[in-house]
Parts: sequence; C-alpha cells; structure tokens
Amino acid sequence: MWPFIISRSVHLQRSIRASASDVLNILQNPDTLFRLSPLVVAVTPDPVRPSSFTVTEKLPILGYFESSTTFKCDMNVMADGFIAEVDANAGTSLRNQLTVVEQSDGTVLVSENIVVKGVCIFMPFIIGTMTKAHLSLFDMLASKVEEPKISSRQMNKHSSSPIVGCVIFVVAMFKYLADSNAKQLYFSLALSVFAVCLPFWSLGATDPYGLFHLSLNKLPHEDANTPPRTEWLNMGYWKFYPHPHPRHILIALALKLISEARLKVGGKVLDVGYGTGQSLVLLLSNDSVPRPSRLVGVTSLETHCERSKGRIMKLQKQNIQVDLYSADAVCDESNKSHPLHPESEVYFNSILTLDCAYHFDTRRRFLGQSFEKLAPGGRIALADICFAPSALKSLKTRLITSLLRVMPSANMISTEEYVQDMLQIGFVDVVLEDITEDVFPGFVKFLKGRGWGWWIFGYIFQWYAIAGARFVIVGGSKYGS
Repeated sequence: MWPFIISRSVHLQRSIRASASDVLNILQNPDTLFRLSPLVVAVTPDPVRPSSFTVTEKLPILGYFESSTTFKCDMNVMADGFIAEVDANAGTSLRNQLTVVEQSDGTVLVSENIVVKGVCIFMPFIIGTMTKAHLSLFDMLASKVEEPKISSRQMNKHSSSPIVGCVIFVVAMFKYLADSNAKQLYFSLALSVFAVCLPFWSLGATDPYGLFHLSLNKLPHEDANTPPRTEWLNMGYWKFYPHPHPRHILIALALKLISEARLKVGGKVLDVGYGTGQSLVLLLSNDSVPRPSRLVGVTSLETHCERSKGRIMKLQKQNIQVDLYSADAVCDESNKSHPLHPESEVYFNSILTLDCAYHFDTRRRFLGQSFEKLAPGGRIALADICFAPSALKSLKTRLITSLLRVMPSANMISTEEYVQDMLQIGFVDVVLEDITEDVFPGFVKFLKGRGWGWWIFGYIFQWYAIAGARFVIVGGSKYGS
C-alpha cells in the first residue's frame, strides 16, 4: 500500500461546434479516442474483456526528458459519453466520467469529471500532465469535427501558468540589468533564476506550436468567439508597415520567401512546416503567386495536418494535386511515404520553409535531402534563423540559447557557415539576405502589445536578438536547366 495517498477532483470542458452524434462517434470508439491523445504510444485490447485495454503513454518529465508508463484502462460506454477507470503505477488511479450535451446555440459541451488518487508529492505532476494531455485531446477532437475556430485555451494558456510570476520577475531583472552598470556581474544570476523557472513553467504550458497563433491573427476589436480570417504562423516582415495590419506583415514574409524560391507556373512545390495551412491557401489562391500543378506539404503536428486538410478542401482545384503529410521535416528512411524519401518518384521545382527550419533536427540533413529531391534547376528558399559570426563565441549567447532551447545546437551556425553548408551540399546561386531589423523589432513590439502573457514571449525573442540571432532569407538552386 502506497503511503500518503490523496484524492483530487478535476473538471474540464470544451464547447465544440458539431453534432453530438459526430462527437460521440469519435469518443466512444477506442480506436479513434486513444489516437486523439498526444501521449498515447500504444493500445492493446484485452482478448477476453473488450472494454479493457493496456495503454502505453509517453511520460514527459520537467519538459526536458521523456520516459513511458503502462497502465490498465476499463471503458464503459453510456448513452451520452463513457466512464473510464485507470489503474496506473505508483499508487495512481483515475476515474473519468465524460459526457456530451447538446446546447441551444448549436454546439455541444464536452465535460470531464475526473477523480484522481495518488501519492501526495506526485499529485501536482500527475494533474498537470493529465490536464495538458486532455485539453490537447479536446483540440484534436475539435479539429476533426468542427469548422476552424479559435481555442480559448490556446488564447489564454499563458495566464494559467503557475510559474508566470517567476518568469515576469526574471524579465524585470533582465530589464533592470540592461540599464545598470552591474549587468555583467549579475547576468549569470538572472539566467540561473530563469533556468530554475523554465522547467516548471513548461509543465503548465501547452505545445508551443499548437493553436496559439490563431489569437495573434485577430485584431483587438474583432469578436474573440469567431474564427480568424487567416492563420499565419510566422514572425512577419515589418519593413513597409509603420502602422501595420497584422495579416499584412504576416503574408509579406511568405511572399518574400516565395519570391526567393522563384516559383514557376505549373511547377511542383513542397511546403515544409505549413502550420495550419495558411501558406497552402496562399499558394492555391493568391493572384500574385504562380499556380503550381502539384502542391505537397509536410508538418510534424497531426493537429495542424488535419486542420489544413479541412481548410484547403474548399480551395483545391481539379488541375492542382494537393498531398499533405504529418511527418518530421527530416525524412526517416523507414517512412517511404515521406516526399523526401530516396525512393519517392516526385521531384520538386520549389521547396519552401517559412520560419521553421531552425527547429529541424538537423537543418543540414534536411538541406541535403531537399537537394536530392529538387529537379534540375529547382530552388529551395528558407526564412530562417542563424547567428552573427562573432556572437557564437560569446558566453552570453551560449547561456541564452542553452536555456531557451529554440533550436538544436547543431543548427546554431553563423551566416557564413550557412552559405558554406549550402555550397558544400551542392547548391549554386546561393543567396543569404539578413532581414533581422525588419523582423525581430516589429515582432517583439507586436507581441508586447498583445497582453502580458505575450509580453513574456516578446522578451524571449528579444533575448535571442541580444544573443546575436539573425533572421535571414536563404535561397539556393540545383544545377541544371
């Protein structure tokens, strides 16, 4: 018997614009239900008891490490939902009653009443991890059954973080040190405090590339309950917009990238990291963009992939073939359906990555695979982040980048190394344009004006700029005609 067992109740709910039958068809089917969870790795039905399952889940630890756990789950279906009982490790058990109730406004209310029992010292971790996973499940469910809609949880997620106060304190310390003669003495101290706060903050935060960007696509005067007109997920190009409309500067960066890619009418285009599909919409509908004959997209998030399929279905024309995949940008050779797989028969005239390649593990592998899948004369264009050559030798840069963890360490290269890597891979006509001053300052100012939660993120990008980060447009062609 585990000592110090305590019990806690958690209530979660989400309004979804769909019919009760559509929602229940997914939630009452174990095959579709378990796939909605971002943590579930494997599910094995009991051969004797059809309502019993052995479930294996990922177990995130402090946002930095990952383990796994296996538990038993009994699921009993009711007319309006189900009751699930979980018997897990370390004395943890859970009873979840989920119901789906139709509302007068045409939505359904999905509610969970969860009773959790566990060892007292583990309870904050258990509830934090469980809540994050279940809310992500709601997002996945909504993306499958409803029209695009803003997730109120994503819009307000930062206000729910229990460690936000600590982060604000650290931000204030940085601001103070920036104006103080003692900044060199206390710089390491401030970073140390931030390092202590960051793991706990990550427990309360959702996936950094979930649906948070939807709120940034809306203007302050627009109704928070209506879908945004666009769903851009990039930092924007602020050069020509002293008083910009957010949608204009977000599309401006995409158009600048497309210009560098030198798209051709009737070409085959690969869009890597397309988010929830706004760049796909641009490629399919903007009159200033050469229309491709085939458009292929890759994103690492299944939520984004499913949402994008629904969005472009209305735009897809019979003479344009569109294929979207949920996969890592860097091709694993075991995934033969990946568009960058060596056995793929498709060769692209243009490859685009908009504000995401610095996340790839690694960027250089991606560039090598892309080169192999470019048709002769084809071109790749990237809106990306690298560093000023002198910055990489700085202790300050190493401290900031190691704590903020925006990119793998292998991607921390200088502007000069970036060009050299492209040339070594085989690209010709390599161009690197530094547009840092037209991206970071405007984006940071925009974030700080969207409320104190976004204000924190604004400072994170500002610290990266202080660390010598450079925002660049990079292009390179494959030899041939």
